[in-house]
Amino acid sequence: MKWLFAILKRKWHSASYVLLLLPAWGFSQVPIDASETSITLSANALVANGIDSALLTIQLVDTEGTPLSTGGATVRAQSTLGAISPTPLTDHGDGTYSGVLVSGITAGTATVSANVNGEAISQTATVVFRPAPLSLENSYLVADQTTLLANGVNQTTVRIVLLNTAGTAYLSDSVAFLPITPPLARVLSQPVRINDSIHEVTLVAGRDTGAVTLQAEVERKVLTNTETVHLVNPSVSLELSTITVDTDMLFLPQRGTGRADSTLIRVTLIDETGVPLGNHTGTVQVQSTGGLLASSTAEYVDSLAAYITTMYSPTEAGEAQISATFNGELLGEEIQIRFIDVEIPQGISPNGDGLNETWILSGLDGVGSQVTVYNAQGEAVYYASPYSNEDPFLGTSNVGAMAGNELPNGTYYFRIAYGDTERNEVYNYLIIQR
Repeated sequence: MKWLFAILKRKWHSASYVLLLLPAWGFSQVPIDASETSITLSANALVANGIDSALLTIQLVDTEGTPLSTGGATVRAQSTLGAISPTPLTDHGDGTYSGVLVSGITAGTATVSANVNGEAISQTATVVFRPAPLSLENSYLVADQTTLLANGVNQTTVRIVLLNTAGTAYLSDSVAFLPITPPLARVLSQPVRINDSIHEVTLVAGRDTGAVTLQAEVERKVLTNTETVHLVNPSVSLELSTITVDTDMLFLPQRGTGRADSTLIRVTLIDETGVPLGNHTGTVQVQSTGGLLASSTAEYVDSLAAYITTMYSPTEAGEAQISATFNGELLGEEIQIRFIDVEIPQGISPNGDGLNETWILSGLDGVGSQVTVYNAQGEAVYYASPYSNEDPFLGTSNVGAMAGNELPNGTYYFRIAYGDTERNEVYNYLIIQR
């Protein structure tokens, strides 16, 4: 008996057919009902780790609903998540076709569909891809900068990257930064979630040097990986460091001006990033071409955050250049201070007898002085800016309710501001006696 070994396929109306292997003198066609064919999976949930898998089985049935017992069809399957192999599915020759669905690394619900001989099978199957569990070994911390200047200001962003056992993003809001050891730096807040897998904190350096170990925990489990950040001693920038004085003009002594003839000189050391360093290892020396220094070695004062010394005015008018060194190296900035011989009368007598008629302020010419006179109630009665000895105060008010009127006899108070520095001020009393 001869057999027909070729398997032929065709479509007739809406049904597919499989040609059975029969003796050479005849064959019959078996119609396939795609609407009743079933798709089954050996599991309804998988871990989305790219490894977990489930067996996919498709049983073909005929138009009578009877499972086929022969093969010969071409069956292909696809999934919205994960991957199915082989393509086409394995034909077992008994009406069943199978393959393997391997999970992807994306969590979600996958829908599996198929077609037989190009005709879609109506039924589908679903499987849930559960998120892969957290991997303490895969997750890690990373700092944008692993070296910071120990200046109390320098900072960097530290990222906590959470990964699952599949090496992909792990979502959790239970993330905490563990205490820093040793405590040479601080974080501004607890971690903030940036996306599905990354949380961020800002790490701020302290003022002590050393190396700190950064650790984090997720869902009360400590990550295996740590990050190390080194805090190094910042360098003093000679160009950025500054010298300042409380006032850039000093009166010569014994002139009855009512103000001290001294000023503080402040030296502020600044690092290369523009941040004040505070008390730094080294010596600050101050030099001046004039005036009297209380000490050439400046001492650090915490409350002023600067190295200070005091300068007293000399006995002669003039000016001086002030400079400073740090560990023998000259700072880039120098400042100038002036010593002024000023005489401010304590009273005037504008009565027409030619004696002490006007208020002449000697020594303030050319320094841009502003003069305000107040009565006993603190009300301004006279103002001039700049004050000129060519148009001096004659005891007549030019501001307030008394403007244009002679001021009555009595004790008044004055404020003289001069130069470019707000601290350059003189306060004292003035008697008007007609």
